[in-house]
Amino acid sequence: MEAIRDRFSIINDILEVAKGDGARKTAIMYKANLSHDQMKHYLRILTKKNFLYYDLHTQRFKTTEKGLSFLKVYKRIEDMIKTQEVLPTPSLGQGQAQMQGENKTEIK
Repeated sequence: MEAIRDRFSIINDILEVAKGDGARKTAIMYKANLSHDQMKHYLRILTKKNFLYYDLHTQRFKTTEKGLSFLKVYKRIEDMIKTQEVLPTPSLGQGQAQMQGENKTEIK
């Protein structure tokens, strides 16, 4: 079963679709896998917060510099999470699972 996308993942998908030459609403909706209502909601928020802007000439939404900065930070966080190696969870009564590089802690 696939994990439910969180808000930041959806924002990342929208900004990815709109970077470069930009994208129209329909392309954003389909490529970011959003309903019409979700698309309208996120476009409103992202333009208000200056992560996207609407180019009247091309009639496309485009990712701003602020949006591109978000994409870089999101990618770095995603990479950090993927590189963390989780050790196996011990059976009950033997302590808690730990991440690589952390101190072991016993639960009593």
